[in-house]
Amino acid sequence: MDTVRLKQDLHQLIDTISDTHILQEFYSIISDYSKSNNKTDILDELTEQQKLILNDSLDQYKSNETLENEQVKANTKKWLEE
Repeated sequence: MDTVRLKQDLHQLIDTISDTHILQEFYSIISDYSKSNNKTDILDELTEQQKLILNDSLDQYKSNETLENEQVKANTKKWLEE
């Protein structure tokens, strides 16, 4: 079934439904899908401060200025015990 025909059939099906709860559920599902399929870039949603922090982190990674997860855990444990 092609997209045009599918949309027509869906419209006809929706027109036959009188149960408000069912219509709200359909609307919620389609709306959620539409929002998740928006293809926005998460970077566009970051503040300038968040972008700076992210760029600093990337620079540290590129410069090999990172810690292994186990070291971070040990440092955190030590910090909490002080």
